Amino acid sequence: MIIKSHVVHATIDPTVPPTKEAAEEDEASDPDKVITNARSAIPADGLLSPSELIALFALDKPLLSAYDQGLRNIRSSSASLPFATFGDRITLDPVRLGANEPNWTSYTHYWKTVLDYIFIIEPEESRSLVTGLLSPHRTADLDPGIPRRGICGSDHVSLCAQIEFVSCLES
Repeated sequence: MIIKSHVVHATIDPTVPPTKEAAEEDEASDPDKVITNARSAIPADGLLSPSELIALFALDKPLLSAYDQGLRNIRSSSASLPFATFGDRITLDPVRLGANEPNWTSYTHYWKTVLDYIFIIEPEESRSLVTGLLSPHRTADLDPGIPRRGICGSDHVSLCAQIEFVSCLES
């Protein structure tokens, strides 16, 4: 069952009032069950509804990963990347799909893995070109794990891609 997103963070909507600071004894509770500085999603946020998501995936178009495409292009045009990728960590051939994802997108005390992606579904008559990426974090910068007070408020790292859609139509 697909349900609507319930989280729009204050970094996206600055009108969200800040959540009161939790007491020190509350820090021992599961941080995944406490969502702070957020509000419920509304239609103006532009998030797809459950029925719109189902219709989108019913199109049966391939999903492309912005990071896999972008880092693959960077890797093919230079000798090496200044950071490790998922494929480097688990020894995947760099040409294999998924090998060029960031090494980590969630790095906690309890687990360290890739959970987050930017997927692209190319429109008809267009192809996508990844023209920029937010550089993935190095493992040393994430140790001993996130979230950490004063460092990062989430257990996920930010992903950002600049994508250009180029027409495939002949002029």
